[in-house]
Amino acid sequence: MTNTSPHPTPSPLPSFDNKGALLRERAEVLAKLIKADLSRPRALLSLLCGLLVALAAGVVVGLLVGAVTDVAWSPSLSTLVLAVAIVIGGGAVPLLGLLRMRAQGRSRWALIKQWAVVDRWPEARLLPASGDEPPDDAHLLERYGTGLTPHLRWITAAATCLLSAILAVAIAVVEGITRSAPAGFCAGLAVLGAYAGSVVKKMGTRSAWFHDERAIRRLPEERQRRQRALCEQSTDVVESVPSRILPLELTWCALPLAGVSTAYLTNDPDDATGYVVAAIASLAVLMLGVLLVLGARTREKRRLAVVFRRVSERHPGLRVVAVRHGLQPENPVATEGLASWDFSPARVAALALDRDVLTLHGTNDARLTLPVGELLGAVVIQTLRHSVELHHRNGQALLLRSPDPRSVVEVLRAAGLKVVRVAA
Repeated sequence: MTNTSPHPTPSPLPSFDNKGALLRERAEVLAKLIKADLSRPRALLSLLCGLLVALAAGVVVGLLVGAVTDVAWSPSLSTLVLAVAIVIGGGAVPLLGLLRMRAQGRSRWALIKQWAVVDRWPEARLLPASGDEPPDDAHLLERYGTGLTPHLRWITAAATCLLSAILAVAIAVVEGITRSAPAGFCAGLAVLGAYAGSVVKKMGTRSAWFHDERAIRRLPEERQRRQRALCEQSTDVVESVPSRILPLELTWCALPLAGVSTAYLTNDPDDATGYVVAAIASLAVLMLGVLLVLGARTREKRRLAVVFRRVSERHPGLRVVAVRHGLQPENPVATEGLASWDFSPARVAALALDRDVLTLHGTNDARLTLPVGELLGAVVIQTLRHSVELHHRNGQALLLRSPDPRSVVEVLRAAGLKVVRVAA
């Protein structure tokens, strides 16, 4: 059940007669790989292994704490060591199974990413076109969920992670961790929460990658539509980029209220312990979410700050904002102008405004000069992580991403560019 059927790598591409044959092969291989990646039997086996590892961790911690703190239960050292060794040995088998499935999943995910972008490889562009209608495999990319409807496995794992954290905090506060049973329960819940968190990270990473891949595949048609909207728009409709509250953020903020309400319904009104535990656990979960969000933003700003500081020090007095560019992390396409920065690996850059000239300063002292008069305008794409897309009058475009899109819009408006907003 854990064996992954071998799948071919996309290279070498010259073995395909035309691009239609390549796309048909891509659709077939992606269907098999994604089916294996989302296999229910494999997911159930992984869950069973995770539960067994959590159980083993709880039993080991309970034995050790009981041997130290429980006076009535005083086993000999040899008996304790033997019991712990047996439990650890039993837990090692499902742990090794988890590690093996994780390694197979990483290999499978690497193949999925390669096959998904195989039509944008430089070798693929040299293949002759075919008269057949290419197969549509866009529906395969939606199996991992969309931005508003995550995959059910992600929702279940997230709920399990939060519930494990709440129960562990509640048990630790009410019962303490000086006795064997509460300590074992807390340890088992901690391991179970860590396992569920790894599933959340895995499914979240896949969903985010496929969200970007769907956007890139629709890019030519969407850019034509956005360019028409930019030409038809008679006024500058964007003064600033409004912040959005996502459904996940609303759910996370509602957790404290849900925790206190649950305590009110399940506890004796005269007993304040349940309310205290619910408040502490809910606030702990809320603060954990805040710290995770702040940590992600801080890491992103640190990555962008390197180029930002270098450009600011070399060109004092200019308006500079840090951005990301690059749509194609693998196998960049040989192009010129804006397209050379757009169809490239994801990189950081700094956008600087000097009078009527916009300049992109990239890594390795790369530079792209854009006179404002040659630019048609910019479009703020709300559903693509608040990205801003620059449009050139020659038809090319460049997608810029920033954790602070307001600053990007302010620089573009200061340059005199027309900035409009579209939903996608």
